[in-house]
Amino acid sequence: MWTVTLADLRMRARQFTIAVVGATLVFAMALMMAGLAGSFRAEVGRTVDAVGADYFVVPAGAGGPFTSPAEVSGQVVRIAQHTPGVLAADPLVIVPAVTIASGQDKVLVHLIGSRPGGMGAPPVRDGRAATGPGDAVVDTLTHLSLGRQFTVAGHVFRVVGRVHGYSYLAGTPTVYVTAAGAQAIAFAGRPDVTALAIRGRPARVPAQAALVTPEQAKKDLLRTLANGLRSLDVITVFLWVVAVVIIGAVVYLSAMERRRDFAVLKAIGSSTQWAYGGLALQAGLVAIVSGVLAIAIEPFISRAIPMELAVPSRDLWLLLPIAVVIGLLASLSGLRQVMRADPALAFGGA
Repeated sequence: MWTVTLADLRMRARQFTIAVVGATLVFAMALMMAGLAGSFRAEVGRTVDAVGADYFVVPAGAGGPFTSPAEVSGQVVRIAQHTPGVLAADPLVIVPAVTIASGQDKVLVHLIGSRPGGMGAPPVRDGRAATGPGDAVVDTLTHLSLGRQFTVAGHVFRVVGRVHGYSYLAGTPTVYVTAAGAQAIAFAGRPDVTALAIRGRPARVPAQAALVTPEQAKKDLLRTLANGLRSLDVITVFLWVVAVVIIGAVVYLSAMERRRDFAVLKAIGSSTQWAYGGLALQAGLVAIVSGVLAIAIEPFISRAIPMELAVPSRDLWLLLPIAVVIGLLASLSGLRQVMRADPALAFGGA
């Protein structure tokens, strides 16, 4: 079987090369879809974890601190800060989806204001943390350099630090400022907040407020991306189907051209199962080679995407088994030709 299969692969090298190229691109695209979905989940996890809170205090009925920020009353803030079990409570002012302008450049960002030195902002990668009302730490996705100024709703900020990988809602970067800086934008300077970051385990929840864990905050954020994630999953399934069609078409053409070969094999005593095994082996080899090449080229193709993709390691490990299944399904396209091959063709029948 190996000898006949490899000989046919050499004879029809051009056809199978085309199949490998096509399937490789499809597999690479499937990995990129998985990387996009993974990046949406990973960025949400990084941003929420960067706050460093064990719990968030939000207004009762609010979905979460990042998706539906609402004003937390001063009374709730005072009660939460003095609740038994609370080790630390820092104010957060979250302003989602605002536009910052720097010269002719405009960028859509999320704004998070926090107490300098408190919970809320991640460690800076370049520069320093925001300490004054006009300071800002920006994610590298904003493409703003240190020292550059930008305006938000008429308020001027200067970039004093940069971080990397802190975004949510499909790559929208986060800008970290002081609570006072965010209050100037969201509340016209009033000392109001949209959430509290709590460290410790509160013994009770203040009236008209709710406790949200970081995991609940992540799920709440991902809920806004649910339709997008499902769409990526559907596209990935269609890509697998396209891979089956590509490999199956080449295997079918190969089987059509090899009907006399199958007849000869049957005439000398080979079974239909044995002849079909050669087709399945061909399709499997094409799929496996395509899968390996897809894993190799995906990092290079993904550079065209303006987001840092996060392909789950599970998808990398599963790609080759999926490729084998795709190869076996594709090989079914030639099964009928094997079954219809008449041993009489081996003795001069056309």
